[in-house]
Amino acid sequence: MFATFIDILGHIIDGTVLPQLPLSIISKTIGMRATVIIYFIIWFSILSLICLYTEKWLSGGKLTKGVKYGIAFGVMMFFAACETNTIYETPLIDDIRVAAVDSTAFLIFGILAGKIFGTDSPDKEHAWTKMNLFPVLTITLFYIIGRYFVYSILQIESGYTERSLLTFIWILFMGLSVGIMYILIGKNENDTPIKKAMIYGVLIFGQDRAVW
Repeated sequence: MFATFIDILGHIIDGTVLPQLPLSIISKTIGMRATVIIYFIIWFSILSLICLYTEKWLSGGKLTKGVKYGIAFGVMMFFAACETNTIYETPLIDDIRVAAVDSTAFLIFGILAGKIFGTDSPDKEHAWTKMNLFPVLTITLFYIIGRYFVYSILQIESGYTERSLLTFIWILFMGLSVGIMYILIGKNENDTPIKKAMIYGVLIFGQDRAVW
């Protein structure tokens, strides 16, 4: 609830006018504001469950784990919020301002989640120094392939033909953010690569993506 309040308050203070997009049935029924509040409460609740499930294999103390969650969620949310520019050609500065507000709320949420759900793991401190960029590059590559597949075959809404360069740049950075999330919170040192991929793809990124 607190993270939802911070996010909504940030948008009120920022004052950026959001584009007039088609409303869903729920938005038409209960109103846009109520829909947004419910949406973020559900999203933050799912992220809380992700934090509760993953904290056991993260290295560091509660604050360190919280920072990892904050960066993972915040960076992904920042680039996710910028997609509007590639689809509807909204002013980029407006998208960046909206994205900054959302990512700040997710950063704060992540730190609080680490403090609330996390446990100190001093025996895993050394794991933080083992940074392997190969998973980031691999995830980014497959994210790019997957995105162009759903654009061209499944015909989801996009601007990849009208704004091909901007769309590619967005996909690239979005893929990198997914890879960064894997490095920070999705990599269970005790599991096989296939099991890690399944857990991250279905239970962590998959659940987060389902709401987003």
